[in-house]
Amino acid sequence: MFRHYFRIAIRSIARYKSYAAINIFGLALGLASCILILLIVRNELSYDQYHKQAARTYRVTSLGLDYNPSVSFAVAPALRNDFPELEHVSQYYYWRESMIEINHERFILKDVAAADNEFAKIFDLVWLAGDPNSALEAPNTIVLTESTAKQYFGDQNPIGQTIRMDNDWELKVTGLIKDLPGNTHLTFKSLVSWATFHDETSNFWSIQGGYLYVTLPEKLSAATVEQRLPAFIKKNWREAVEKEKATLLLQPLTDIHYDQRYLNQTSMPRSKKSIYGLAAVGLFILVIACINFVNMATAFALKRSKDVGIRKVIGAKPIQIIKSALSEIVIQVIIALGLAIGCLLLFIPYTEGFFGTRINANQLLHLDVLIGLFIISLFAILISGVYPALIQSRFNQLQILKASFSTAVKGTTILKRGLIGIQFLVTQLLIISTFIVAKQMDFFLNKDIGFDKESIITFDIGKTPRDCVSYFQTNPVLKTLVLLPLRRLTTIIICLFLRRIWACKK
Repeated sequence: MFRHYFRIAIRSIARYKSYAAINIFGLALGLASCILILLIVRNELSYDQYHKQAARTYRVTSLGLDYNPSVSFAVAPALRNDFPELEHVSQYYYWRESMIEINHERFILKDVAAADNEFAKIFDLVWLAGDPNSALEAPNTIVLTESTAKQYFGDQNPIGQTIRMDNDWELKVTGLIKDLPGNTHLTFKSLVSWATFHDETSNFWSIQGGYLYVTLPEKLSAATVEQRLPAFIKKNWREAVEKEKATLLLQPLTDIHYDQRYLNQTSMPRSKKSIYGLAAVGLFILVIACINFVNMATAFALKRSKDVGIRKVIGAKPIQIIKSALSEIVIQVIIALGLAIGCLLLFIPYTEGFFGTRINANQLLHLDVLIGLFIISLFAILISGVYPALIQSRFNQLQILKASFSTAVKGTTILKRGLIGIQFLVTQLLIISTFIVAKQMDFFLNKDIGFDKESIITFDIGKTPRDCVSYFQTNPVLKTLVLLPLRRLTTIIICLFLRRIWACKK
């Protein structure tokens, strides 16, 4: 019987090509949008959860005047000394680009970072070559991602090759890892060993810091460590923090992508509310596509009522009519799903430019995505197919053959109007929401902020005044040669100024 239903469905689709094409392409567009949103939402909600130690890994952040995701280089050595029970402590520093030289040719290497040897023990990097236990241990070493190695070395084995960076360091390639997945807050494409450039500063307020990650033992809670951090700060930097009342916090690794208190970091955080809102938009799009499919199928079922009437006259039962109608709709949904996935494969390479999120075609093969595709397809079949199939099974063969097919079925007008009303309402909500977001973005981008952004540039000035003063105070030679004469000169200038004011009054 299933072969018979399949044959009838194929003949019906071939006979009514225009109707089938409109239905299939309309549903395919809705399915493609819904699946794309499913991939984006799945990607956004799974950030950094693929690491085996993600539940026990935290980023150490600072809270002074505001929330700062980075801390001074001075924190990590003190933390290792005062908290020996910590399983891993790793420092990570990111800068956007560096100039490199390979075989006397110069390039700009983007997304450069530095990390110590503990980094590979915290984060699950997929190593293609090199020893993860020692690749970042020695100074003047670098680990490349697969795409970066292919870009600069082609098909050659990059291990052992030399890269000159910023005219300062001769770096030896000691490791090769796979490109990072899209659902991580880390954005590096190469890792320089921490021993290559590490800073020995002891200043708690140094802005030349980076990100600090720790992995706690299973029996040690983050709350217990945080309770000990104020005493830890006072012990190591009492004079530096007693006025500012600074503190250190432990931020869970899996919360980094969603915590909007920290803005100055390599990847901007996302609000979970906006992610759930995007999921709701995907559901609305699927519902609209299914309602449109139902309306088309219902109207066409009435047009084909004489075919159904003849089948009933020759003995077809209502359940057989339902199975036959569902078979045709299932085939249409499967074809639409195939077209939707084909369109997605063509569009996925451009998603990062459009949506700012990294997804790839391999994610379609993940088990949870396949389950999601099955649920979406089943939802589309049930919503789009059950009602038209029930309508066809309720046809009265005598009324069909004697009267006009438009009067063959009663009671469909109210539901059809209701479906059209829901479709219209959801469409209006999406259109209004789009206009609101567009207006907000236009206001954000084009509002006069009181100065010409094109005439202002920013550049790195190295150490801050606070760092410079601290450096001079801790260096006895510079303190004698620079600070003391400056203080005396300032005192003399103030005295002369006060003397001049006193003379003017007289």
